[in-house]
Amino acid sequence: MKTADVIIVGSGASGLFNALFIPQDYKVIVITKKEVEESDSFLAQGGISALKNPEDYTARANMMWASSLAHNGLTQCGREFQLVVHQLEHEVSGMYPEVAHGAGLAALWCSWARYVYKANINRWLQYASNVWGLDIDFEHPEKTIETAIDMQEQYYASIGMPIGLKELGVKEDDLAKLALDCSRNKTRSLIGYKPLEYEDILVIYQMAYERG
Repeated sequence: MKTADVIIVGSGASGLFNALFIPQDYKVIVITKKEVEESDSFLAQGGISALKNPEDYTARANMMWASSLAHNGLTQCGREFQLVVHQLEHEVSGMYPEVAHGAGLAALWCSWARYVYKANINRWLQYASNVWGLDIDFEHPEKTIETAIDMQEQYYASIGMPIGLKELGVKEDDLAKLALDCSRNKTRSLIGYKPLEYEDILVIYQMAYERG
C-alpha cells in the first residue's frame, strides 16, 4: 500500500524549503532523527550554534546533510521543479559578483514569501506551525503566516545575514534590469506557488530593496 508520494529525509531548512514546493495534493513524509519540534529548523539553532561555536560538529553536519539532500535531486523527483528564490538570486550575484549566493537568498526570501504565500495558504500555515511553532489563527490565517515570515527575517538578522537588497549594495536603478534578465526578456515565468512573470519578479525585487 502506498503511504506517501514524496519522502524527504532530513528536516533541516533546505529540506523543509523544498517540501514547500511539492504540489498540495501529494502526500509528503519528512523523516527526521527526532521530533520535528526538536530539529534545528524548528528551533532555528543550527546556524546560531555554528556561528557561536564553529567547532560544533553536530550543528555543521546537520546543515550540510540537509543541504545535500535538498540539492541532490531527491526532493524534485517526478515533478516540475524550480527553486524560485535561487533563480531570483542568481541574477543579483551575476550583476554584483561580490554578493555571496547565501546572502542574496537571505535578502530575497522573505519578500518572495510575502508576495506568494496567499496562493497556497494551507501550505504556508504548515510552515508557520512546523518550523516556527506558531498556533494557527484560523480566523486570520494570513496573520499567522506573516508572523512566521517576520520570525524568519529576524532569524536572518540575528545571525548577521542581510534582509534586503540595499544592504548588499544593489542599486534601485538596476532592479528593472534584474527582473528583465531573470524573466529572460519577458519570455519565461518562474514556476512555484504562482507563476512569476516579469512584473511579479520586479515587484519582489522592489520589496526586497525596500526591506534593507
